[in-house]
Parts: sequence; C-alpha cells; structure tokens
Amino acid sequence: MPTDKRMAIGMSAIGTVVIAASVLFIIPNYREARRLQRQIADLQARTGTLTYRAEAVDRLAQEVRLASEHAASDLKSIPETADVAGLIRKLSLPLDGVNVVEQTFTAGTPGEAIVGGEQTAMAMPLAADMYATFESVMALIDKAESMSRLVRVASLRLLCKRDDQKTDVPLLNASIGLEAVYDAQESTNENK
Repeated sequence: MPTDKRMAIGMSAIGTVVIAASVLFIIPNYREARRLQRQIADLQARTGTLTYRAEAVDRLAQEVRLASEHAASDLKSIPETADVAGLIRKLSLPLDGVNVVEQTFTAGTPGEAIVGGEQTAMAMPLAADMYATFESVMALIDKAESMSRLVRVASLRLLCKRDDQKTDVPLLNASIGLEAVYDAQESTNENK
C-alpha cells in the first residue's frame, strides 16, 4: 500500500476519531456548559431578588420599629370609659400645706370630643381647682399630659395675689380645665 493511501486512511481515521470525540464528548459537554450557564444566570437573578427582598424586609423592620417608638412616645390610648375616679386618683397631689394647700376636682357633663365630628369619642370635663405653688400646678399639668390615656388640657387660669402671701413661696389660685377623652362607641357596644 502506497504511503499516500495510508496517509489518507490515517487522516480519515483521525478525522473520524475527532468527529466521534466531538459527538460523544465535546458537544454534550458544551450543551451541559450552556445549561449550567443558564442555571447560574437564573440563580444570580434569584439571589439578586432575595438580596433586594432582604433589604426591603430590613427597611420595613426599621420602619416598624420607628412607628412603634412613635406610638409609644407620642400617641395616647383612648379608653372605653372616662374612669373619672381613677383619673382623679392619678392626678391628685398630696396636700402638704406648703406646696399644695387646697385641691378639689369637679367632673362635668360629657360632650363630643370633636365638635360636629362623626367620631364616637366623648370628652368628660374635669376641673381641678388648686391653691398651690406654681411648681405644683405644673406638676399636675405634667401628670395629665404624660398619662398613657388621652387627657387634654382645655383651659388654665392662674391668679396670684402677692399682698395676701404669708410665705416666701408665692401661692396661686389655679383652675385647670381638663378633658378625659373616651370611646363611647365601645362602651355602648358592650352594653348591648
């Protein structure tokens, strides 16, 4: 057999081996590589989405925390009843004859908390009359404003007659108008 023929047979055998190797190994591996690249791209997209969602959850958790802090520090609850007796008990200052000489509370007739409003909230007026130091009057107002329930300071009248004073600390005649806001609808629903 001539060398050229052997060379041609050898070349065709090598070509056949290359084609067979391509068909058996390279093409399936190429297809697998493309499939894996698509899967990697899909997983990266999912990871990006999960990262975005995790950031959104963190942001929302921060907003919830801030809203909870705001509600705890700035918002007041509106109870079902006026609970005037409990309110008076919490607002009363000790009568010591020096800082608080006299103190009386008078409850009025409840009315709408928002005049002309469609809300069911009612306001129970409560007048606190005191003969006390300015600090004691402010302490009562601070107590009313710092309660967890909604109590509005509706009016304040102070009168100081220095010529009547027998002590170094001036005493005031104070009249503080308070309104205890409560939800009349809830108490009405419970009575049905």
